[in-house]
Amino acid sequence: MDNYRKSLNSAVKRSGVQRLGKPMRFTPKFARKAFTSYQWIKGTPLELIKKMVGHSPNSRVTERNYLFLPDCAVKEAMFELDMSPKKTDT
Repeated sequence: MDNYRKSLNSAVKRSGVQRLGKPMRFTPKFARKAFTSYQWIKGTPLELIKKMVGHSPNSRVTERNYLFLPDCAVKEAMFELDMSPKKTDT
């Protein structure tokens, strides 16, 4: 696991991704959260996400600890109202 973390941190430093002016700290748990959240946003059923990450079907761990919905995802999920003028029968 140490080599995996070193490789991740090295890749983040080379990519130039920063958070608060410093190279972003990227952990295996962060990658797992990003994966589950991305799958959820894209419409993957929760039961399948749980199976992919090895959680029990009855477990609430996935929802409590791994799913994160950014504000932009919530806005995209909202439907747009059709505000175009309606044709009337005259």
